[in-house]
Order: sequence, then structure tokens, then C-alpha cells
Amino acid sequence: MDNSFYITTPIYYVNDVPHIGHAYTTCAADVLARYHRLWGYRVLFSTGTDEHGQKIEKAAKDQGVSPQELVDKVVVRFQDLWKKMNISYDEFIRTTDPRHIKVVQDFFRLLDERGYIYLGDYEGWYCVPCETFWPENQLDERLVCPDCGRPLERLKEESYFFALSRFQEPLLQYLESHPDFIMPESRYHEIESFIRGGLKDQSISRLGLEWGIPVPSNPRHTLYVWFDALVNYLTVAGWGSSEEKFSTFWPSTYHLVGKDILRFHAVLWPGML
Repeated sequence: MDNSFYITTPIYYVNDVPHIGHAYTTCAADVLARYHRLWGYRVLFSTGTDEHGQKIEKAAKDQGVSPQELVDKVVVRFQDLWKKMNISYDEFIRTTDPRHIKVVQDFFRLLDERGYIYLGDYEGWYCVPCETFWPENQLDERLVCPDCGRPLERLKEESYFFALSRFQEPLLQYLESHPDFIMPESRYHEIESFIRGGLKDQSISRLGLEWGIPVPSNPRHTLYVWFDALVNYLTVAGWGSSEEKFSTFWPSTYHLVGKDILRFHAVLWPGML
């Protein structure tokens, strides 16, 4: 609908201490949501927390509590801050919400049914704190994470893959026909150049990780935290649960993100969609 406006912040990593970056992004989204409400738009403003993954599992073990107990305790830091800042969000999504878990598994099934997921072996350099595999062409001889600077681990394991490489040309065509898809312009060119450099299929599952959403057809595998997290935008919009809500707010979506998570949002996420 032309009079709908759906805006999201990233879902913030629940074990982080809220800082000025979280506040800045959330305040900017709040301003845009309030502005559009004043103009009579139907607004859906979403924020929330990313609560799965290896880091949470390890932190909970170190504290002698369950992962669920840990996230239930620390999520309050974000919820209390948004109350103090009078943030007018409509939805606070947590990736541990049962409704989100269902949507993620349904979305995985859909991609699988359409032939975009396959089982293979993944070998690569992995950053545990960032929960990210890094291709060797983005590394130097130090073999440290380009984002956080910590040492990488060499991992090889069975994994489900999403066939992202099949979307290289469609993504480039979409960018060319939608020059305002990524703003500012400098980030548009960064992503365009990255895609032209060649896309590889994305590993989307891990073995030996208990704290996460199981692959529906093979619960030995846990879905990669980024696959899980990105789908939150569909969960909030009512995909699979409210046809009326989904038809109202999708695809009138605006994601506010930081430069450090741009490729997930501007390459992997559109490919998944």
C-alpha cells in the first residue's frame, strides 16, 4: 500500500552493552516513524535483539546459567534504554520468540523446496566472536578477522548451503534499476563492486551448536545466526501469520544498518528474498 511505512533497526546483539551507536540508529528510526505517523501513514517500526549463536552459548556456560536465562536477563538493558529514550517502536522482536523460530524454519523449507539449499562440506577461516566465515581473498598473512582483529580458526564441517551465487546477475540487475536501493551512494558502489567480484554460496548451518534454531529436516544442524537474524524482518511483517499485515507493510521496508553489517543486508538478504 502507498500509505504504509515499515522501518527497522538492526536487531542488536543481546550480549552487547547498549552504546551510542545503538541509540543513534534507534533514535533515527524513531524520528522517521513519528514523522510518517504525523502524515497519516500506517507505520510499523521494529527493533529487537539477536539472541542465538556460539557467543551466547559460551557466555552462558561461563556464567553457569542456561542460554535462555542469560538472554532473558540481559535483554532488559535494551528494553529499559528504549523506555528512557521514549522510543515509539511497535514491535520488539527477539529471535528466541517461538513465532520467529517457526518463520525461520518455514522460510528454510521454502528455499529448500525451490532448490536453493543443498548439503555439502565447508572449509574456511572462521571468527568465533563475529560468527563469520571469511574468504581468503579478504585476509592477509596475519589470518585475523577483518572486523574485530582477533585470530581466525580453520574449520571444516558438513554444512547446508544457500545458493547465493545463482543470484549474482539478478542482484546486479536489481541494483541497476533501483539506484536508491542502498544509500549513501558510496555504499551502493561498494556493494555493486563486491557483487561484480563474484558471489559464493553461503554456508547457513553449523554442527555442534545447541543454542540456535534447528534445521527442520536435520536437527543435527543449527541454522547460521545470520540466516536466523535476517528473517526477523519477515516475522515482524506478518509473513506466514497475517496476510493482511504482510500485504500492508511488505515490501515498503526501510532497513537502517551500520556499515559493518551492510553486506549481510544488501547482498545475502536480497538474495534470500
